[in-house]
Amino acid sequence: VRDECKNGVQVIVRVRPTSGAETSAGTLNCIEVQDSREVQISEFASGKDVLRQHRLRSRRFVFDSAFDGRSTQEEVYGKSAKPLVEAVMEGRGNATCFCYGATGAGKTHTMLGTAEQPGVMVLALRDLFRAVQQGADGFQVMLSYLEIYNELVKDLLKPSGTTLELREDPHTGVGVVGLTQVEATSTEEVMALLHKGNRSRTTEPTRANATSSRSHAILQIFITRPQTRAVSKLSLIDLAGSERALATDIRTVRSAEGAHINKSLLALSGCINALVQGKKHIPFRNSKLTQLLKDSLGGGCMTAMIANVSPAFLSFSESSNTLHWADRAKEIKTGEGKAMEVKPVGGLAATFQDCLPADTTALLQKLREENLALKAKVEEMSAAQEEAAREQCRLSRHGTTAAAGSSGGGEEMKARDRKRRKSKACAMDIEALQEGDMMEMGSPVVGSQEADEGGVKRSHEEQEKTIALLKSQLEELYERTFRAESAAK
Repeated sequence: VRDECKNGVQVIVRVRPTSGAETSAGTLNCIEVQDSREVQISEFASGKDVLRQHRLRSRRFVFDSAFDGRSTQEEVYGKSAKPLVEAVMEGRGNATCFCYGATGAGKTHTMLGTAEQPGVMVLALRDLFRAVQQGADGFQVMLSYLEIYNELVKDLLKPSGTTLELREDPHTGVGVVGLTQVEATSTEEVMALLHKGNRSRTTEPTRANATSSRSHAILQIFITRPQTRAVSKLSLIDLAGSERALATDIRTVRSAEGAHINKSLLALSGCINALVQGKKHIPFRNSKLTQLLKDSLGGGCMTAMIANVSPAFLSFSESSNTLHWADRAKEIKTGEGKAMEVKPVGGLAATFQDCLPADTTALLQKLREENLALKAKVEEMSAAQEEAAREQCRLSRHGTTAAAGSSGGGEEMKARDRKRRKSKACAMDIEALQEGDMMEMGSPVVGSQEADEGGVKRSHEEQEKTIALLKSQLEELYERTFRAESAAK
């Protein structure tokens, strides 16, 4: 990859060989690779189509590299992902290589290949572990493998019925919550994991391809240097093919899958157009795919794109769209990448607020203290309310007996009167807290010795409303704390 890879997307075009079915049908080849960089696409018409013959045209495109049907997997890898692997191992930042094209254009063959002709993913892993074994830095290699099927993110290394969610971190970028990460030490171990993941990947036969990939597959490799704790990420992506419904299946599950595929690829095209036009807002959130590709397209990341096309004139429209799309992608400018810095475990900050300004940290600490004090006050008031309710029940149950009691029960009446005064004091505490003096209430106001029974029988519904008000005030304080932490980030 040339030096421009530091601030732009490198685009490589690969024209696959003509298939046996296309040869049997006698279709013409409409794409020709002129040299190592130039591709020409031509439109044909039958002899009876006079109108089309008068407006036939050819167009030439120039890319960073171009390969015809005779090219090998090693040649394509050497111009696309190999320089990215070298950059990642040298700690020059993150890198991404993805493959784009219509259904049946040869994307999966380019990225995965076969046992006899390994693809870009396999060759990249081979060189990566060769560099790890030869290096003296003691690299740690972690990898994850996922697919995006019908806008649902699924783990391919640990398949389950659950879908995963995307989360964005300002330091590490977009990540997948709950995604399995496996440490690998050899190419053979990684190949076994890849085969396991590919068996779980969604592939179905369509009219255009007998083994069509119905999902986007993303292999992420994280390389950590123990001395510096710097982490570099290499992403290898096999996109599902853009397609026409008539070219695959009509009103079936396959067509519904194709609609989701086209929707995500359309979102990707929208992001590329916005980046080329220099717009301030890039709609990365329109699709799960574009969210995961955010740092590859709009951030500091070295990126290479392989555009696969079919030479057959039967696929003229799809091939023409792919070439125009790739031509636009050349104009994307990315920032200069760098590896993520990770603090050693011994010096890791206890919380994120260690990195905040002093005034913000003090505010957060004050809010947390207020939270704790308010929670304690609410618990105390709730206990007092429960005690008052129980006393009210006892008074209601024994009121008649107490009124008819003899003068010898004076001590019992005094004890009951003390409990009534205590209940009334707790009720007055709740009233003071409701008026706004939550944090610095004074001593409870002792009720009159002559407090009547009506004051003790405070409405139970009114007490519940008071407790609900306290809880709402607590939730409001929680919300203030959350907004302060978000602003600090």
